[in-house]
Amino acid sequence: MTIDIKETVIAGGPQDYLQATHLVLHGTNREIGRVLGTIARNEHGAGPERARDPVVAKAARRYHHDHYPILEERCLGASDAFGIREDDELGMVLLIGHHFVTPGCSVCYIPPHKTADGNGLVSRNMDFPRTAQSGLFGMPPVEGEQQLYSRPYLIEMHPDQGYASVSMCCFDLLGALDGINSEGLTVAGLTDEETMEKGLAKPTLAPAVGIEFLQTIQMLLDTCATVAEAKEALLTTKHYYLAVPAHFLVADRHGNSFVWEHGSHHNAEYIMDGGGDVQIVTNDLLHRVAAEGELTDSDPGWSRERRCRLSEAIQASSGKLTVSELTEAHAVVDFTPSFISELRGEDSKSATIVTDGARTMWHGVFDTGARSLTISFYLGENEKGEVRRSPFKTFVLEAGD
Repeated sequence: MTIDIKETVIAGGPQDYLQATHLVLHGTNREIGRVLGTIARNEHGAGPERARDPVVAKAARRYHHDHYPILEERCLGASDAFGIREDDELGMVLLIGHHFVTPGCSVCYIPPHKTADGNGLVSRNMDFPRTAQSGLFGMPPVEGEQQLYSRPYLIEMHPDQGYASVSMCCFDLLGALDGINSEGLTVAGLTDEETMEKGLAKPTLAPAVGIEFLQTIQMLLDTCATVAEAKEALLTTKHYYLAVPAHFLVADRHGNSFVWEHGSHHNAEYIMDGGGDVQIVTNDLLHRVAAEGELTDSDPGWSRERRCRLSEAIQASSGKLTVSELTEAHAVVDFTPSFISELRGEDSKSATIVTDGARTMWHGVFDTGARSLTISFYLGENEKGEVRRSPFKTFVLEAGD
């Protein structure tokens, strides 16, 4: 099979904060991995992050071989791009950005009976501070250094093995932040800021045995057609996180959804089924709310406040929601200068998580029936300090059946 590659800029450019690229790949999983490795090397000056211990690397490759051979093949392709021998034991992530900083995101699922066209919708805000990597450590900027989140990829893959998918990527090119596959399964990952705030996060800081949280999202897109299959896949997967803990919202085209979480000590797993109703997730742990009711402790990154505002906006929408109406409702929690000032005024203590420079880097709506993503990106601000965004564009996958 010969790899077919198409690369198109879909938003922004050198004059804007970010430049988003649509990358379309048809080929074997090894060929796809080789392309991703080449992009990391040639366009970002990045190399593969490998397990530090050869024993761990060997065990990681065995785990991939037994449980996620698609990833094993893509790692082998990436190794080709970097001249790593095939017989080397691999445990790899392919970083093009630094994700050791906590974003503050929001995701909601609208079931088919509440939408205008009868298709379930997943609406996603990806919020992130505007900073370069040097700024994370209070250092002066390095000449030529890119801002974080300034080179996102919309990666569309049509592999020889596994489902076709469209996913957003800004860190690990072998993983994803959110996406939809040809079966209509949609997955979105969000950082667990609550565990971070409590000082309970224990990142591996290097590839480990199992599936890293960004790669877990892509694993579900590659291998699962329904919510039932996704639950089983998550329950039988050995999870780890390289930098920050996370939780997921998963939905399918049949009107099913759930939220998946780990406890703060990563030793308990929780599945909160949507029951065919609206589900909203931000950056705190929903299983605590479900078990304890209204919480009175700190609200990291205004997570509960944002969830309440988004819930109220959706409830206030009259009739069944269209994609544009859902986008308008979700905009009530867009990170803009005025929104951040308002939140700071209500609770200045929460300002430690989300900085004044945070913005909604992209807003996207996945249509589980149409297998589509409608998305707009942050471009910067005008002379008046008003946020500029790209026009919405829609990308459609071919149905799997």
